[in-house]
Amino acid sequence: MRLGAITATPSLQFPGLINTEASGTSAPRARLHSARRPISPASIRHCTQHKLQVTSRHHSPREHVGCSAHAGTAVGHAPDPPPAGSRFGPLFPHFQKSKHDADITQLAVPALFSLLLDPVMSLVDCAIVGRLGADALAATGASISIFSLAGLLVSFLSYVTVPAVAEASTQGDSAEVSRVISTGVWIAVVAGVFITGFIIAIGPLILGSMRLEASVVEKATGYVWARALGSIGYLLVLVGSGSFRGMQDTMTPAIASLASVLTNFSLDVVFVFVFGWGVTGAGAATSIGMGVNALVLYSRIIQKRLLKPTHLLQPPTWGRLRPMLRTGVALQIRNGFLWFVGFLGARMAAEMGTVTMAAHEIIRQMWVFSLQGFAAINVTAQSLLATHLGNDDCKSAREVMQRLIQIALVAGSFIALTLALPRDQLPLLFSSDVQVVEKVRRVMPLVVLMLPLDAVERTLEGGLLGCQQTDFIARNTLVSAAACMSSLLLVYKLQLGFSAVWIATKVLILVRFWGGFRRLSGASSPIGDVRESAP
Repeated sequence: MRLGAITATPSLQFPGLINTEASGTSAPRARLHSARRPISPASIRHCTQHKLQVTSRHHSPREHVGCSAHAGTAVGHAPDPPPAGSRFGPLFPHFQKSKHDADITQLAVPALFSLLLDPVMSLVDCAIVGRLGADALAATGASISIFSLAGLLVSFLSYVTVPAVAEASTQGDSAEVSRVISTGVWIAVVAGVFITGFIIAIGPLILGSMRLEASVVEKATGYVWARALGSIGYLLVLVGSGSFRGMQDTMTPAIASLASVLTNFSLDVVFVFVFGWGVTGAGAATSIGMGVNALVLYSRIIQKRLLKPTHLLQPPTWGRLRPMLRTGVALQIRNGFLWFVGFLGARMAAEMGTVTMAAHEIIRQMWVFSLQGFAAINVTAQSLLATHLGNDDCKSAREVMQRLIQIALVAGSFIALTLALPRDQLPLLFSSDVQVVEKVRRVMPLVVLMLPLDAVERTLEGGLLGCQQTDFIARNTLVSAAACMSSLLLVYKLQLGFSAVWIATKVLILVRFWGGFRRLSGASSPIGDVRESAP
C-alpha cells in the first residue's frame, strides 16, 4: 500500500486540448497551454456576471447566467427556457458522440492508469495479508489510516508541478524546467524525512489510541515502521510523475507504475510467505516498490537531461517555494477533514472487534479502488475547464462539464454492477474468515448503491478545482465533514452497529454532492448553470 490516494489537486491551470473541428475548418486540433493564457479573475467574472433579463406577457423576468462572447445569442435576449419536465435534460440525454470526447479520452485514459497504482498495490497487500488471518488484516487496516493522512498532506506536489513544467517547456526554457523539478525534489526529500520520523515516533501512539487488541497493535507497528521508510520515494514519485505530465508524457509514469506494482507483488510473496515476515514484510515490499517507481522516473529525467546538477545542489529560495506551498493550503484543510472522518470511522470499527475491523478494511479497499476511476474524470475536468476558461470559452467549459457528469454516471453504474454481481464471492479474495466475509456481504450493497453518486461528486469537485474554487471546496468539505461526524457520533452513542457506520460515512458524500451541484448550477456558477442546454 502507498501513502494515501491522490484525492484532489490545487486550482492551477493545466494544459489541455481543444477540438477545432467544431469550427468547420480542416485545421488539426491545436494544443492550447493554459500557461500562455492563465485563468484570471476577470475571465471567471466574464462568465458569471453577464446576466440577461427578459420580460414578456407569458414569462416572468428571468436571469440567465452565460458567457457573452460565446453564448451565441443577442444581447438582451435570453435563451428560451427548457421545456417543462426537462430541467435536467442536458445532464441526462441520449449518449450520442460529443465533440469533446477525443479530448476527454486523451486525458482520462492515461490518468486512470496512473491513479490505479495506489489501490492496486493496496489490494495486493490486502489480499496477501488476508491469508494470514483477521489479526493481520485488521493491523493493515489500522495502519493505513496513518499513511492516508500523510499522503493527503503532500498530494498537492504532483499537481503544482504539472502547470509549472508545462509553462516552462512550452516556452522552451529548459533551465526553468530544471528549477521547477529541483524545487519539487527538495520539498519531497525534506518533507519525506520529516514524515518518516514523525510516523516512526507517533505511529504506535496513534495505533494505541484506536483501542485495538494487543496482537493487532504489535503487527500494525511493524507494518507502520516498514512503510514509513518509503515516504521519501513516494514524494519523489509525485514530483517526477507531475513533471512528465507537464510535458505531455504520460507513458513514462505508466511504465514506472507498472514496474512498481510488479515489484510490490513479487516481494509481497517472497517476504510474507517465503521469509515469513508477515505484515512487516508486506510494508517493506510496498516501500521497495515505491523506490523502484522513483528510480524509473528519475532515470528518464536524467537521461533526458531535464534536471541540471547545479540546480539540484542549490536549495530553492523562499520566492520559489512560496507559490507551491500557498496553492496547497486550502486543499490541505479539505484533506485534513476528509482524513479525520475516515479515521473516526476506522476507530469505531476497531472498537467493535478484530473481525469488524478486518471487514471494514476490505470494504474500504474496494471502495477506494472504485474511486480511482472517478478520480481520472476529476483530473480531466480540472484540466479541460481550466483551459476553456483560460480562453474565455464558458460554453465549451459548460459542455465538457455536462459530458463528464454523464460519463461519471455511466462509470459509477458500471463499477457498481461489477461489484454487485459477484457479491458473495468477492470477499473470499481477501479473507477466508467466515465472520469477516459475512460482515462484508451485509454492508457491500450500501457501498455499491452509492457509487454513481460518488462518481458525480468527484466530477463536480474536479470542475470546481478547474474553476479555481478551492476556497468553496474547503468550506463545503467543512460543512459536510461536520454533518458526517455528527452522524458518526450519533451511531456511536446509540450503538447502531457496523452497517450504520458506513451509512453515516455516506453523509459526507451526500452533502459534498449537493454543495458542488448548487455551486455549478446557481447564479454564482463560474461556467453558467450546468443544467442549461448549450445555445
